[in-house]
Amino acid sequence: MPTICIIKSRKYPLGEKDIVDGGTFNAHAIAGELQRSGYNIEVFTRNEGNEQKAVNQPGIRIFRVPFIRSANSNVLIRDYEEGKSFVENVISHSEFKPKKYTCIHTHHWTSGVCLESHIPAHTKLIHTPHLLAAEKARYNKLPFPSYVKKTEQTLLNRANHIIALSKSEKIAMCTTYGCDAQKIVIAPNGIDDVFFEIPSLDAKIPHPLSILYIGRSCRQKGIDILLDATERIIESGVPISLRLVGGPYGEPEVDKIIKERIHKAPLSGVVDHIGEVAHDHVPSLLRDSFIYTQPSRYESQGIALLEAMAAGRVVVASDLPAIREYIRHGENGFLVEPENSRALADALKTILTNPEQVLSLARAARDTARTYTTQRMLQTVIPLFDNKLK
Repeated sequence: MPTICIIKSRKYPLGEKDIVDGGTFNAHAIAGELQRSGYNIEVFTRNEGNEQKAVNQPGIRIFRVPFIRSANSNVLIRDYEEGKSFVENVISHSEFKPKKYTCIHTHHWTSGVCLESHIPAHTKLIHTPHLLAAEKARYNKLPFPSYVKKTEQTLLNRANHIIALSKSEKIAMCTTYGCDAQKIVIAPNGIDDVFFEIPSLDAKIPHPLSILYIGRSCRQKGIDILLDATERIIESGVPISLRLVGGPYGEPEVDKIIKERIHKAPLSGVVDHIGEVAHDHVPSLLRDSFIYTQPSRYESQGIALLEAMAAGRVVVASDLPAIREYIRHGENGFLVEPENSRALADALKTILTNPEQVLSLARAARDTARTYTTQRMLQTVIPLFDNKLK
């Protein structure tokens, strides 16, 4: 049987209970479907320090590779340095044998640092960016180092196929890097059926209404904006309860600031910071919430937002290109100007003070989410691994 290598410079889950975000879900779903389709799968991923070095699953061998953490304050340079350390250790790993792979699938641009020269000409390369380094530089308002841009450019140029999570991500690759649009396929992450089984909000409106956020503690996700908005709502006298779910993700300084803020007035006692949870706990969190908010500075898709829509919750999100592909303001959710805490607070207060009037948006959100299925994503992606398709 042919062997496919998956390189993921971020976390790769051992199973469903270890999935914590869209990237881990995507890699896990694709690897599992490839294995069921008859491929041998070898996964090289980072050893974060608390996992076993190698784990074998039926048809899937997982190697957790060490890397050196970077202390650089620039998150792009930090990503590059950690990615370089990780990829160098993958290349030197005794089980990494590029000549035997019919295809290599890289996740994240950091999985491609220094990798190109080690990929045989006959080996197909498929790349899923998840988040372009160029976009990360833009929303963080950071200088874009030429060697980081060159790394991402080289990876995109070498790839036979590129998997974009949204139309806007495909456009960004074409405009920023001049990618051949013909080799980019759009395959949004799908939603687990369990989210559609969560009871709708129609039956009974809880009081007080609970707002939920699920995501990484990093600048991209805009938790600071959400906390600013929460303070505005508290000052207005409208009752509010906020639950933050998620842990640090390469930006420990952001997580530290969040924890410091929520333990001080006026947020103390209003914000419940749960930390990172396994994916199978998310449905129960959504079941107990009325509003889901995603105040991101940038998204290539936003799978947690789609899961909340599938659960039939009222959603409030940043008005970003990728999110506009499935949220229509005032029809199936609310869109607010990115990085505008006043606009976010106003949208949340509208829902908190008039919950009965927004139930139709929650029902429409669930209908929209039904078009985003894992099976649909896999039907688009899996044929790319066939060597008959160049």
